[in-house]
Amino acid sequence: MKAADGFHRIIQFFEIMNLMGQSKDNKLLVPISPIGLPALQGNRILFINDYINLNFHEKLSSSAMASKMGMTNSSFCRFHKRSTGKTFKNALNEVRIQNSCFLLKDTMMPIESVALDSGFTSIPLFYKLFKRTMKKTPSEYRAKI
Repeated sequence: MKAADGFHRIIQFFEIMNLMGQSKDNKLLVPISPIGLPALQGNRILFINDYINLNFHEKLSSSAMASKMGMTNSSFCRFHKRSTGKTFKNALNEVRIQNSCFLLKDTMMPIESVALDSGFTSIPLFYKLFKRTMKKTPSEYRAKI
């Protein structure tokens, strides 16, 4: 007899879940992120990293990214720094430098073209960041590979 009571309770539970699913007055208790997953920290960081990796060659800013994430710029910057240990700009520049290393190694493109294709809008800034990151100039890097 108790098993039947438990069984009926399970059926009632699923009937309630079905009614809730059909209701047009639903409110989400967990916000949905831009990629359609619950907006948990890990999913947000995955979205940000994927977005950077797909769009690093374009002009990206923390304020535009914050808008995509439904956050203010300051809260986005704090969130990114707390979650990754890097600023958004540093994370973006790391991806751009990685791409420039690939282009320097696998193509004979002029260094200025490598910088521009990697998303840098300033050639002097590219040289400065490349040398700081790789401990050698782009020309030295290309010569040693």
